[in-house]
Amino acid sequence: TKEKGIESESMNISISSLFITLCVSLLFILFFSMILTHKKSYRLFRADLLFILAIVICLRMIFPVEFPFTKTIPLPVIMNPIMDFLNFELFSGIKVMYVLFFIWMTGIGFGLINHIKNLIVTNKFKDRIIRKSRCFKMSELLQQNVSPDYNVYICDAVSAPMVIGFKKCIFIPEQEYSQIEMSNILKHEAQHLKQNDFIFKQIVKLLTIIYWWFPPVYLLKKNMLFLSKLKHQ
Repeated sequence: TKEKGIESESMNISISSLFITLCVSLLFILFFSMILTHKKSYRLFRADLLFILAIVICLRMIFPVEFPFTKTIPLPVIMNPIMDFLNFELFSGIKVMYVLFFIWMTGIGFGLINHIKNLIVTNKFKDRIIRKSRCFKMSELLQQNVSPDYNVYICDAVSAPMVIGFKKCIFIPEQEYSQIEMSNILKHEAQHLKQNDFIFKQIVKLLTIIYWWFPPVYLLKKNMLFLSKLKHQ
């Protein structure tokens, strides 16, 4: 069965490349999950190495392509039945693959709309907090030089220390903290900002939107949340 793909000089996107991407991603996600669910296993790996593995998984799913330097292994026993099914005409000129592609794109559209709405709500919430907050520099609260010296907003509108959205700042509740508590809180939240945790979470979120029909992507999302906590322990 000859397969049509979106070709260029540098890469080729096709049904087989998508299929291979899903298979490889599934194996990596299961391996990733196996490490994180066994304390003895993930203690052998540094959190940084696990983070790199997660990045590799995400990049593979973001780019489900065949590169010029890769060699495709023909699997006619698997691919031929799949292609026959996808090319089956439900109606005149309407193949199964067209229907599935339409459903896929519709799911992505709804997911993106909801995600954008959530980002807008989050951004408005953040701006509302900033307007009602007292602003300090980390160095002021810690009484020492720090780099980067993030803004810290103190306000009753938050119930716990947090970072919100893309803006690199820290929000903490209006309450009394000892110098040690303040230091621990700000250094912990600053670590989230330095490691761009929010951005990486957005990438994983976009993957769950794109591959909403692929169950292992939700396991990847769960593993990433666990890894984020592990990195800050």
